[in-house]
Amino acid sequence: MTIRALVSDDLLPDWHQLWAAVRGVRGPGTHPVTTLASGLARTHRLANGRDSSLVARRRLWLIWAIDAWVAEHVRAVDRQVSVGAYIDELAAAAVAADDAVRHDGATGEVLHEVFTEAARLAAGWTEFAKTAAPRVYQAGALR
Repeated sequence: MTIRALVSDDLLPDWHQLWAAVRGVRGPGTHPVTTLASGLARTHRLANGRDSSLVARRRLWLIWAIDAWVAEHVRAVDRQVSVGAYIDELAAAAVAADDAVRHDGATGEVLHEVFTEAARLAAGWTEFAKTAAPRVYQAGALR
């Protein structure tokens, strides 16, 4: 991750940016959360045929890194669940959607199910990202 990737005007990426990241598309000045989300999707893609304990450790580290970034930048009241675990679910859904397209073609019940799940997760992310407020630091107190 570059220093440029650590600087962002937006508190959180929108669902389009997050979806692009878990699908493997990243642009210049990528948000730190999307960079880590991209890593989660890569671990899901690489999980086949790999040592599952190594993949699990990598996923846990990435989930922790997202949660740490969010804890530093988003106020506590907006962090009721693990944001990293939520993004991990979204990354898994994106990988499942890609696999369904490759294996089931452009139609099928499986394809419908995986994209419905991905849409549900994207809608949930949108709600979280729209309502999350930045953490405010004041002398002597944290809010």
